[in-house]
Amino acid sequence: MIKKVFIFLFGIVCLSVLVSANDPTLVTVNGKEISKSDFEYLYQKNLQNTVSDTKSVNEYLEMFINFKLKVAEAEALKMDTAKSFINELAGYRKQLAASYLLDDSYKESLMKEAFERMKEEVEIGHIFIKLPTAAGVDTVEAYKTAQKVMVRLKKEDFDVVAKELSEDAKSKEQGGYMGYLSALKTIYLFESIAYNTPIGKISGPVKSAYGYHIIKVYSRRPSRGKLLVAQLLKKANDSLPDQNVKAQNDIQLLYSKIMAGEDFAALAKENSDDLYSAPLGGQLPWIEGGTVVKAFEDAAYAIKEIGQVSPPVKTFYGWHIIKLLDKKDLGSYEEEKAEIAKHFSEGDRAEMVFRGFIDKLKKEYNYTFFPKNWNQLIKLAEANSDSVFYENGLQLNKTVFSFADKNYTQRDFVLFMKTNAITVKQLNMAITNFSTRELYLYENTMLEKKYPAFANLMQEYRDGILLFAVSNEMVWEKAMNDSLGLRRFFELNKENYSWDEPRFKGRIVHCKNKKTKKKVKQIFQTAHPDSIDNELSKLNVNDIVVKSEMGLFAKGTKKEIDYYGFNIGAYTPSDDFPIVFLEGKQLIKPESCADCRGQVIQDYQAFLDKEWIKELRKKYTIFVDEAVLSSVSTSN
Repeated sequence: MIKKVFIFLFGIVCLSVLVSANDPTLVTVNGKEISKSDFEYLYQKNLQNTVSDTKSVNEYLEMFINFKLKVAEAEALKMDTAKSFINELAGYRKQLAASYLLDDSYKESLMKEAFERMKEEVEIGHIFIKLPTAAGVDTVEAYKTAQKVMVRLKKEDFDVVAKELSEDAKSKEQGGYMGYLSALKTIYLFESIAYNTPIGKISGPVKSAYGYHIIKVYSRRPSRGKLLVAQLLKKANDSLPDQNVKAQNDIQLLYSKIMAGEDFAALAKENSDDLYSAPLGGQLPWIEGGTVVKAFEDAAYAIKEIGQVSPPVKTFYGWHIIKLLDKKDLGSYEEEKAEIAKHFSEGDRAEMVFRGFIDKLKKEYNYTFFPKNWNQLIKLAEANSDSVFYENGLQLNKTVFSFADKNYTQRDFVLFMKTNAITVKQLNMAITNFSTRELYLYENTMLEKKYPAFANLMQEYRDGILLFAVSNEMVWEKAMNDSLGLRRFFELNKENYSWDEPRFKGRIVHCKNKKTKKKVKQIFQTAHPDSIDNELSKLNVNDIVVKSEMGLFAKGTKKEIDYYGFNIGAYTPSDDFPIVFLEGKQLIKPESCADCRGQVIQDYQAFLDKEWIKELRKKYTIFVDEAVLSSVSTSN
């Protein structure tokens, strides 16, 4: 699968190179040549994304030229050098690049492996020898202890050795026994040891970042699926006999109530000692093999029918009654894929996918390591402090590794260590991080060359950002802020603005009494229109006696308008404001720009855009090769 994907991608790259060499220029805008294939890509994309009003090649070419003219103007205005533009484009590139900077085929193979493992559960025991956590502390003792365990296991039972030497606090007292393990429930290395060790066998000590793992496999069984259960818990402690007896008596009483028909959820809310699940009626997250203690798990899976409950069951947490709420078997790979993928988004599995990608790059770019030159750095590190190592290492200039005809020297590596304050004790980690970083950064710079689709999307987004910025400045914001221009445009095009039905322009007024109405009427007759709201507010100093709403109202928008303004419908004033009247007039069509501002702005923007394009076509040179145009593909 990996080989097929690599060949396919390689074919795309080669095809792109061949096309580029024989790709004629279709149109030139302001000295910039646009190839036939670039235009066809956008035209075909337009055909796919357009449901109706599909443009002919000539129509789309005119739109395309207008688009490129505006981009040229944005570049002339230096908008492509603005910090905001650079940051926005970089943010988009980072987001887009993420899907290219990994090995999808390798990730897919790991996910399918996980799915196959999910079909089985493995019963295991575990002996764990911790590594020291302090940086620079010798790990030899941990290794010796792990070897000692292996020697004893040749003669002694696993559980005896586990109780004495294991440092896994969770399983030590049970002789290392961990019950059944299912896939994706632990680190990948641990899971792989468990699934790859035959039944009855013991794995050799395998080192992880945490320590040495020795695993015994007792048995395997098919996956029993997942269960959704609720529990009612009464905590107990075997070291406190009286408490244990009380918990057992309490759980038996509650079990009797449930058997008598009382509601499980209500009893759990009132009586369960599980603070997490009690408020939820006892409901727990979905469980499966290995996710809960064995006694609880066995009791839960013994329930046959949804809605049934188990008899009280004892674990080291206390006494439980379990109710089965739902169950589901393992689905197909496609059904489980999204859930499996979540486990590869972070943690050691995400790191594995990343390491697989770096390994792929090493092969692709002929990564070469130079041990002799590396050993020179090791000796220098062993003999000196950090500062002396930095000082002397910066004088060395032999190649440590190379790829893609680029050499990375001892000095480059030491400078990386010094810049990031990496000590000589972290030398091996540092060379891994340095080579990984350089391969990753190099691949990032190659995306536009390797993947035409990526390059096309980046060009689209770049031009799109510039188009928005320049259009906003020259048309959209300009139209919205040009009050004088809007009014002039409206007066010149009044005949284009009309309504299907009359509208009421003015105020809806609600008054508390007739005295208030009289004062309001006087205000309307004497006050300047701009001061009416202020004058009305003076009437409400001690009490709210008047409310008004001003606007342009169509039929059906306000009951008051329909009843008092258009004599339709019904309206009953409130008891608090029994007097209602309108102040204004009916309009059969807009009388000012403000009456249809939204539509005027839209039309004014279209007008400005049209005039702007005329100017751009005069300002910049345009050349279309008609012969090349006639050969453009029109099928999608």
